This record gives sequence, structure tokens and C-alpha cells, in this order.
Amino acid sequence: MPSRLHLDLAWLAGATPLMSDAYWAQCGTQAASQAGLGDGEGRGAEPIRQVGRWFERVHLLGLQSTPGVEVVVANEPLRTGGRTIGELDVLYRQAGRVVHREVAVKYYLAARAGTHHSAWVGPGKRDRLDLKLTRLATHQVTVARQARDLDAWPEDLPFPEVTEVLLLGAFFSPPAERRLPEGACTEAEHGHWYFASEFADRFGDAPWCTLDKPWWLSPEHARGLPTTPACELARGLRRPCLAAHVSSDVERAFVVPDGWWDDLDATARLR
Repeated sequence: MPSRLHLDLAWLAGATPLMSDAYWAQCGTQAASQAGLGDGEGRGAEPIRQVGRWFERVHLLGLQSTPGVEVVVANEPLRTGGRTIGELDVLYRQAGRVVHREVAVKYYLAARAGTHHSAWVGPGKRDRLDLKLTRLATHQVTVARQARDLDAWPEDLPFPEVTEVLLLGAFFSPPAERRLPEGACTEAEHGHWYFASEFADRFGDAPWCTLDKPWWLSPEHARGLPTTPACELARGLRRPCLAAHVSSDVERAFVVPDGWWDDLDATARLR
């Protein structure tokens, strides 16, 4: 049976980015292609509870074992005058080119009506798609150029010829609706989110399991986990959870407490 690490490496090699190539092109950068990433060569990796940090580690292992790729540095801080300008997620060399890649994994729920990026909110309400995209485009992908302009680029590092973004994860829409934000990949992973009461009413005694961090990357982590009836899973829910129902496929859904979005802008909330 594949290890949890190898499940995530396999997921990484085939995952569809959240945003389209055309979206990143209009932002003046390009989308990264994760096709052909290596399998980690069997190396182990201790899991990190934060799903974002675990994703960075999985990605680095895959990139390091990709034929023809040389990772120059990863998670490299750029500083000047005692101030940190930013951090390079990955600097690598492939086919004679030096590439700066920024990576992230995000899960966004359509908490407001419409397709504008601001309608898509992280389950913990501390993150929004529009804010993440803005930071990627205006800071993260420009950090190398900022460091060079401030004469703070490390002398021992080659300067990148290309900057790219690898933004993976999933979108979740309300029940009976499939909605994606503007500029999203049409094949990006998509699921549904439910209030706890409607989740219990809809699925009743059907068996569902919950997925703890950092095991949010590959849906295959759900296979073999203990299950509980949907109505019991939803009872007394105090914070959002990522749940899964396993049959021939794995269906994933976010379940949030009733009234979870009540402190968002009341005029824009979905319901």
C-alpha cells in the first residue's frame, strides 16, 4: 500500500492548478507545470501539521527527484539592512534555465454570491482568494526583482530568468451548485460545502470520515479511515471540517457550523 507521502506525491503530479494559464499571463507571470514531478525516490518525510508547510515539503521532494532538475535553494529569505524583503519558495535550474517558483495550496469556499475572487473564503475565514492572488502577483513573484533593485540579491545565487506560480487546492460551492471564480481552471478540483444542519439532513446515516491536517492533499487519504454517520459528524460542530465519503470514488465536502458566515458582509453573503 502506498505511503501517505507517496499518495501526496502522486496527487501533486496530476493535480490541476486553481487558476488558468491565461489568468497568470495577464498578471505578467506564468503558471507552473507540475507534470512529471518525481516520486521522492522513496525518501521519508515527517509530516507537518500545517497543510501549507506539508505541501511545500512534498513539492520540494517531488522537484528534487525530477530528472533534469537541480534545486538551487528552497525557502530562502532575502534581506537587506536587517529587514526581510521576502522569501524565495524555490529556485531551480532546468534545461539551462534558472526558474523562481512560488507554491501554495489553498481551499476556498464560495461564501458569497457571484464569481468575483472576493466571494471565495478560506474555511477559517482568515483567508480570501482575492487577497492571496494579489499578494502572489504583487509581492511573491516580484520578490527577486525587488531584491535585485535594492542590491540585496545574494551574490552566490543565479538570478532567475523565469518566474512561475504553482497554486493548487480545491474550490467548494454550496449544495446543488457548481461555481468557479473568474479566471479559474475549469478542471480544478471542486466539491461542495454544507451547513451542519443541511449536511445532516441530506446525508443522514451515510458513512463519512473526517480528514485531519495535513492530510488534505490527496483525496485517497480517506480510504480506510473510520467513518461515522453524517448526522453524528455534524452534531455539535464548532469549526469547519473537511469530510469524505468513500465509494468507488472519494467525495469530499466541507461542513461548517450553522451561521458560520454571519460575520461576513451581510449584503454580500450567499444566504
